[in-house]
Amino acid sequence: MKLVYYGFFRGYTARVAGAIHLHRLPEDRLPTLDQLINYAGFEGNSLAAPGVPQLLGRDEAQNEIYCLGLGTDPAICLQTICHLLAAGADPFQWRFIPTGRPENPLIRWGNFCSGKAGLAILSSFLTWLGIQHCYFRLVEQVRQVKEWPGVAKT
Repeated sequence: MKLVYYGFFRGYTARVAGAIHLHRLPEDRLPTLDQLINYAGFEGNSLAAPGVPQLLGRDEAQNEIYCLGLGTDPAICLQTICHLLAAGADPFQWRFIPTGRPENPLIRWGNFCSGKAGLAILSSFLTWLGIQHCYFRLVEQVRQVKEWPGVAKT
């Protein structure tokens, strides 16, 4: 099974949900800013282009875990589907999990600052604050996904 956590803008909440799913971020406490940067890959270079699923790894049941940012244009959803079909993907093996719409204002401001020279630290900090507000909702969502039929099977 291929599980795609998706979010808007650059998909920060999707990336965090994927990192939680893969046990790279804690489920019992808020991650530190350093953990978000190192384990959720918030550096600008590591973020995939909007509309392109990015493989984060495999979970303990060998499900492939992806994150996906949809940018601000809903047409990117269709681009994503075309990308998967062109790659020969079996549509019955893919499950898409929304991580929130829209991402909260702090994450949006962090996203805005990430494109500005000299504001990378401010961007990471604002994004981290935004993630704090929705973190345990993401943890609960990941727990529910892991209980879906077919997901826990190896």
